[in-house]
Amino acid sequence: MKKSAFFPAIAVCMIFCIQTHGQSASIHHYSTIDSLLKDKQFFAARDLLHAKKESLNAFQQLKLGAEIDNVFNQLAASNAKIDALLQGYSDQLNDTLRYHLSDIRQSNSARLFDYQKALEATNEIIGKYPHLMPENELADYKNTRIIWQALAGQPKQEVIIKEKVVIKMTRDKARLTNLPVSNGLDSLGFIFDTGANISTITESTAARLGMTLMDSVIDVTSITGQKIKSKIAICKDLYIRSIHVKNAVFLVFPDAALYIPQIDYQINGILGFPVIAAMGEVQLSRKDEFVVPLQHSTPARYNMALDFLTPVIEIAGDSYTFDTGATSTMLYLPYFQKHKKTIEGQYKEKPLSFGGAGGSITKNGYEIHFDVPIGDQVIHLDDIMLFSEQIKENGDHYYGNIGQDLIKKFETMTLNFKAMFILFE
Repeated sequence: MKKSAFFPAIAVCMIFCIQTHGQSASIHHYSTIDSLLKDKQFFAARDLLHAKKESLNAFQQLKLGAEIDNVFNQLAASNAKIDALLQGYSDQLNDTLRYHLSDIRQSNSARLFDYQKALEATNEIIGKYPHLMPENELADYKNTRIIWQALAGQPKQEVIIKEKVVIKMTRDKARLTNLPVSNGLDSLGFIFDTGANISTITESTAARLGMTLMDSVIDVTSITGQKIKSKIAICKDLYIRSIHVKNAVFLVFPDAALYIPQIDYQINGILGFPVIAAMGEVQLSRKDEFVVPLQHSTPARYNMALDFLTPVIEIAGDSYTFDTGATSTMLYLPYFQKHKKTIEGQYKEKPLSFGGAGGSITKNGYEIHFDVPIGDQVIHLDDIMLFSEQIKENGDHYYGNIGQDLIKKFETMTLNFKAMFILFE
């Protein structure tokens, strides 16, 4: 009797121990992936979620998946997961989680050009969760709300591509690549810049191209931290040769704000991320050819993410922002901290200056040789600025910003915003 009673007790203990271990593993994996996302380690978070997904419960999978879908541009899937969380797990959502989900919803809606939904999400953040953020962050949301209020009710941006497009870009005084832009009557060159969160134009050029100017005024922070008053404009019809962009949104700056005095150069306009990404795939060649294919390329690996409207590329396990509007690559504090001993042993610290339209700033750092592993190659870049102190107000999360000096080392670079990859060939 005693022996037979002993075996059920062991079985119950084993089941309890397995369940407890499973719950512990679930919490650990969830916390690790969540921490990676907060640190903007998107690729590591994605890979760990894929590897450990079965150990997570349904709530954890939805919450993490909503954010990972957002950063890898699967916007409808991200919104569907947010809806599932709000409908099925409302009792598990505290204010912090609801605030976070509203922020993801705003990001999704902005990239889907659903300005009314972006406004609703922003209103919810400002109305319900101001106690969860510092004053400067709340001010940013209020500033962003002005944009969505101006655009709510406006038609969505649409890009129409009927044929393969090949354009020979030109170089301006700042050695930046320009594309020919037209309203059907007048044309001029705009800088091609994946690093611009929103397309930008001067007041005189907006008038020249007949753009519709909104009354709203927002504050845009320049590289020096200076606040620049900007308006918002809609360009009903914009043409890049045979590519037709309908209802493109532009920030409208005073002409002086886009003037670079160091080289006596006036920027007319900048084609930013929302227009570029809507093309699906673009290819840039060493000969400054701009190509938009009808048939998309096959990815070697999925190595691009989006930090709201900023492209991020994974190189050898580290994350860098990517900016076709930057002539040179720059490295930030996290890179210095990782390689501090080697850097301090080989190079001498000195003041480094950088900037452009809107001014320039000076920070301490080094000029170094930077070896970049791309595929089975190692690309050597000389005299790269590495900053040994923080240069961004909200912190430097990435190892650096990749510019044209790296792009020009390859015959072709492909940016695909549907499958989310960057391919160097």
